[in-house]
Amino acid sequence: MDCFHKANDLRPQERLFMYSIGLCLQKMDKHQEAIDQFEECLKLNPDDKKAKKSKLHSQQLIQKQRGAHKSPDTGDSAALVSTGRVTSGEENELYAQLESLLKEDKFKDAIHVVGKLLEMRPNEVSLLEYAGLCLKMLGFHKEAAEQYDKALEIQPENAKIWGCKGECLGNIGEYHREINCYDKALHIDPTDYSILFSKGVALALVDKTKEALECFDKALLIKPDFEACLQAREKCAVKVKKSFWFWN
Repeated sequence: MDCFHKANDLRPQERLFMYSIGLCLQKMDKHQEAIDQFEECLKLNPDDKKAKKSKLHSQQLIQKQRGAHKSPDTGDSAALVSTGRVTSGEENELYAQLESLLKEDKFKDAIHVVGKLLEMRPNEVSLLEYAGLCLKMLGFHKEAAEQYDKALEIQPENAKIWGCKGECLGNIGEYHREINCYDKALHIDPTDYSILFSKGVALALVDKTKEALECFDKALLIKPDFEACLQAREKCAVKVKKSFWFWN
């Protein structure tokens, strides 16, 4: 794993290296450290499916370890069953089911599983994020934004979640609120080139092309080979140039 760390030191923005470190830590049963690496990947690309699934897998294994370390109490188990609450064994099964459904992109089924887990852990930020993801993928962008709001009440300094909420607002045409979310995310992490890019796109959609160009330029300073950003910047530059010639 040392080679991955050295590579990551040289190119700290490369998700591949972060993801590889996370996988190595996962194999060493260092799941919390692995989750930290996968979360770094998701800061760079919130839609990285591999990082999301690997993070969920480590969370599931942590839950299994917790369950294995608890001594069974038949009295408590009977009480849980009689009241309809989910036992730790059932919780592990739900996490496994959720992982499988997300791998198969079965978001409609996954959201029901997330709902059951949230009944048990209503303040689990990762579950609120998965709820937002599933709703977004199903086209329920307003409802997804509400889930991200709940997560932000618990972790208001999470730049990635601000970015996800902004994306959902943009999908329903609320561009000014979208930009506000990106501003908050960038206040927390000004080096997040994916959010700089998203803010640039949103600014372009409200005809703030010069400000959009500034965002694209900042993103490209961090990641010069960001192809989508290069293309968006080129289109924006053409629009600014046409506007200049029109008024002059």
